[in-house]
This record gives sequence, C-alpha cells and structure tokens, in this order.
Amino acid sequence: MNLVQIRLRIDFDKKTVLRTPAHKVFDALGGKLKGGGGPIEPAADIKFEDIKTAVKWDYDSCKIVIEQDYEQYEQYQDALMKLLLMIDSAAPIGRMQSILLDTNWMLPVTLADYASLNALYKQKMIIHHDFMNDASDSSVILDFAMGDYILHHQSGPMQSEQLRNDWLMFSRKDLPKLFMFLNVAIKQIKVVDYSKKEMGNFFKTAFAHCRSHSEGFGSIWEVVNE
Repeated sequence: MNLVQIRLRIDFDKKTVLRTPAHKVFDALGGKLKGGGGPIEPAADIKFEDIKTAVKWDYDSCKIVIEQDYEQYEQYQDALMKLLLMIDSAAPIGRMQSILLDTNWMLPVTLADYASLNALYKQKMIIHHDFMNDASDSSVILDFAMGDYILHHQSGPMQSEQLRNDWLMFSRKDLPKLFMFLNVAIKQIKVVDYSKKEMGNFFKTAFAHCRSHSEGFGSIWEVVNE
C-alpha cells in the first residue's frame, strides 16, 4: 500500500500545560467555560507548502502533518524529530499525556467503478444482513488494545475527491481514480516525559505496527488487481 499522509499528535499532560498570562487571569477571576477548559487563545498554525508539511501548536497539544512522498520510513521519522526539536526549544514539551501516530494509506485498484469495489468490500469485510443491501458506502472501524498502546483501524473503498476533501491538507494531482483506503493509528496512552530517546522508541514501535498492519490489510486486496 502507498503511504499518503502521516499525522503526529502529542497531548500535553494537564498538570504541566503551559500557563499563559491569559490563562492566569482567567483562573484568577474564576472563569469557567461550558465543558471545562481555558480561554481560547492564538496558536501557532504553519504550513510549509514546498515540503507538504503542517505544524499546529496550542497550549495543550501539538500536531504535525506530513504529506511529502518520502521513499524511506526513516525520512518521516527524521522530519518529525527535526520539527519536535525546534518546537521543544521554543516551548518545552515536558510530560506527554498521550502520543498518536496516524497513517493513511491507499491501494489503487483496477475495478471499473466504485459500486463494484464497495460490493466487494462488503463481501470480504462485513457479515451480510438484509438491511445492508442498499448501502452505497461502507467502512469498518476497529480498535485493538496492546498494553500501553491502542491500534485504530478504519478502512473502506474510496475515490480521489473524497481523499482530497476529507483527509488531505495539501493539493495532490497524481491520485488514482479508485482505491482501497486504510487509516491505521498507534496511540501510546502511558504518560511519559518528552525526550529524543522517548520519541525515538515510540516512532520505532508505532511505524512498525502501522507498516505491518497495512501490509496485512493490503494482502487481502492484491487479488483484485490480478
């Protein structure tokens, strides 16, 4: 399967979230928002069009999106680490409540139309019930607990416009018309202190699980293109 997007999200531990002047005034005056939380403040939201990378930092989380087409997994990890080091030097990350590596994949298929692929997907992935006969769009969502990690799976047949409109942040013109889509994510739910070593260990584990899962899922659909 072809990797089309990587998303990293770090949620900062609530006990060590950066306390800005606005937060301090808000707290001092007994401010409360519906649903909890603090005041809405400006955040760093930057796009690097030349390398199809985006960074969004706010007071309780940091998100990085990469849609650059690197040949090796190590290049994605290097790009993420470089950005994290820059962010940490400006606003120390500290303790992390959770870390999520989110990967999106596609496998082009040669079936004539979306309806045919959707019918095949339902046949292979979903136990049939009569009420599903007229379903025009199908998806399977699963979560697997693995110790300190959770693996999330979402898949389904897709057309290029849906990927552009619902998932991608940057323009892309080389998408196939029809493909099988897979979103697989690894979330570490153990609270840990940020460090280059800690992130390196997480990336090694998360990339390995995401790649293995995508290969297993992709093998189901290889016969479609034969």
